[in-house]
Amino acid sequence: PWMFFFPSITAGDITFHHDEPVVHGEMPTRRFTATALSSGFFPSLTGISVNDSFESVVDIEKFCSLQMTKKLREGKRQRDVFITFDRRSRKGHYEAFDVSKSPKVQLKNEELNDVPECVQDILSAIYFARLQELKPELQFPITIGDDGRIKEIQVKVLKIEPVDVLGRKNTALKLEAKLVFGGLF
Repeated sequence: PWMFFFPSITAGDITFHHDEPVVHGEMPTRRFTATALSSGFFPSLTGISVNDSFESVVDIEKFCSLQMTKKLREGKRQRDVFITFDRRSRKGHYEAFDVSKSPKVQLKNEELNDVPECVQDILSAIYFARLQELKPELQFPITIGDDGRIKEIQVKVLKIEPVDVLGRKNTALKLEAKLVFGGLF
């Protein structure tokens, strides 16, 4: 049998940031942002560049998502997505636009009903998971609202493993997230 050794391929970088607490309406909140930028060999090979940005606002008290904004710039696919969640009314709102068109085209505009009291968005879920007391074999659910749907995922801490970050040895936890009704998240 032949063995091929492939060097690691860089596809891009993702940067996370969080702001100091701010008041949103009358509620103390925290704002999280992330950017994903393509770089390296892979985008050159595929001809697709990525420049995505995400913003999440969560209430500090219960750490539930209030709103999520996604600006997706992936080659010719350019979308702006706005999602809001209202714990009190248990409703949400989802809007998506194709901004590659001039004028922009609305793709979806729908109300979300029967939204669970506490929902995470795809960005706040990362921070929510980190707030847990993570240790091997721990499992916990996260309810996530994304793309106009509410999904429940099950997160499992698989193991502790060594990782090399910028030439330094560190210890990391390997997590797995699966949709409750099958598939990977």
